Amino acid sequence: MSEEVKTKICPFCNEETNANSDKCDVCGEKFLKKCPFCGEEINIKAKKCKHCGEFLDGNTHQNINDSITEFPEELKKFNWGAFWGSWIWGICNNVKITLWYIPVFILVFIITGGNILADSIVCMLTTIYIGIKGNELAWKNKKWDNIAHFNRVQKNWAIWCSILGILGLLYNLGITLS
Repeated sequence: MSEEVKTKICPFCNEETNANSDKCDVCGEKFLKKCPFCGEEINIKAKKCKHCGEFLDGNTHQNINDSITEFPEELKKFNWGAFWGSWIWGICNNVKITLWYIPVFILVFIITGGNILADSIVCMLTTIYIGIKGNELAWKNKKWDNIAHFNRVQKNWAIWCSILGILGLLYNLGITLS
């Protein structure tokens, strides 16, 4: 008793070929294509890349941020990743306002004639502001799969930026005391 092999028509040569194969038995062409966004190989009929998640049909698809009109209440909390990571966190979370940190600090330093205290106060106020508004700014400026995805990413930022921020403070304290 022989099992019937399922077949399909090759989109390249229009010949019948094994349906379970990743290439045509007749012309040898692969049934894969490269994703135009990430370059990984995907099924030729794919509508969405399994590697990067981008849609390949040219349509814009709604993401979780667009479907929720108001900023979720559960995300209204201090963002430690934004606080410690400031402009680096901002670049990665598409929060462009954090890019103003550098020119503002330089300007304050120049205007005050190199007053470190004034620069430190401005630095502290801006990082506190970004810590308070960080979740809202990141939520509105980047695509998120869901609230759990957002929380997972921000938790990782909080851990790494807090570690680096505390190490930086300890280093500066060590220099100051020596």
